[in-house]
Amino acid sequence: MARVTRRVPQSRASAQHAGRMAVTALEPILLTSRQAAQLLGCSIDTLLCLDIPFVRLGNGKQRPHRGYRRAALEEWAKRREAPA
Repeated sequence: MARVTRRVPQSRASAQHAGRMAVTALEPILLTSRQAAQLLGCSIDTLLCLDIPFVRLGNGKQRPHRGYRRAALEEWAKRREAPA
């Protein structure tokens, strides 16, 4: 299965400090259920019960694989924060 990634440029300061051209790192666009649960600090079962938007991956009907956007997870967590 191919990984969907996007290029994230390295900061100029660290590239200049290294004394070479900037190297780009690959950051996944979609997080797996395990990665998303780890980011939120909950179990995968809890994550699956939450109302967080996800992208359905593959053709599975009974147990579809889900991909979560990091921005969607952070937005959901921000909405759930208690007001200060």
